[in-house]
Amino acid sequence: MAESISETDISRAGKTSTIHDVAARAGVSPATVSRFLNGGRVRQAGAIGRAIDELDFHPSALARSLKSG
Repeated sequence: MAESISETDISRAGKTSTIHDVAARAGVSPATVSRFLNGGRVRQAGAIGRAIDELDFHPSALARSLKSG
């Protein structure tokens, strides 16, 4: 069975996914995704993990370097 493609997927074609995209797909807040990515325990870990896989999300090295200095 083929997966349906949402309007969001079409408008983001060729663009890198963001933490906000992952949060929207998983139905959680960006803060919850951030907590998950930083090793925190969250109830929605399964949904977040699936969203990360579906969107082929990879944290931005540039964004991480800005945070850590």
